[in-house]
Amino acid sequence: MLDTLIARLKRRRASPNTLRRQFVAGGVALVALASIVIGLASSYAVGQTLVERLDEELADTARRLAVSLERPGLVSLDRPGFAVETVVAVIKDGAVSGAYIDQDGNLQPLEGHQVGTLRAVEWEPGEPTFVRLLEGHGEYRVMPVTNIEGAQVVVGLPLQDIRITLARLNIIIIIVVVLVILLGASIGAGLVRFALRPLDRIRETASAVTRQPLDRGEVTLALRVPLLI
Repeated sequence: MLDTLIARLKRRRASPNTLRRQFVAGGVALVALASIVIGLASSYAVGQTLVERLDEELADTARRLAVSLERPGLVSLDRPGFAVETVVAVIKDGAVSGAYIDQDGNLQPLEGHQVGTLRAVEWEPGEPTFVRLLEGHGEYRVMPVTNIEGAQVVVGLPLQDIRITLARLNIIIIIVVVLVILLGASIGAGLVRFALRPLDRIRETASAVTRQPLDRGEVTLALRVPLLI
């Protein structure tokens, strides 16, 4: 029985930091999980807010375009009130035609390879939808304006600025999460080390006991297990 006790004490001495590592790893995992959840929620909330603001701008653009269509003559997009990369398209019998404002503020015709998925969209009055337009420019938020003699007129605004903003925000969130995890690991290790000091003293006492010749001769133990206070 004495040999069994000594063997157990030696096994415990072989891995003295296991408990400390488990506590620190558990704390770091909780901090990391909380940070990631908060980061994802923040990114999603900011994205939704930006899309809602874009929808408000899109609705205002659609109203102004609808008023312009009611007036006689051609509608001109290259004038104040229409943002850069605004797209106006007319969809009729599967054919799409239209124009957009380029970065220089000039009006450019909408080519066949730039219409994206406009033909396949089921339009709902006043409801914006995501459409990929202008090859290389990413997604657009597009809203139907009016229907003239079977032709559906739609207007779209780019999501590129929102995507760039979210990408920058995500980079900042990742950096902050990494810093929080590192800081949490450092603080957690210090707290665990402080909390387990009594157990370390017990371990040291047990290690000293295992070095005593308990299986032969007269045993004199002056060692005492410290109080856990």
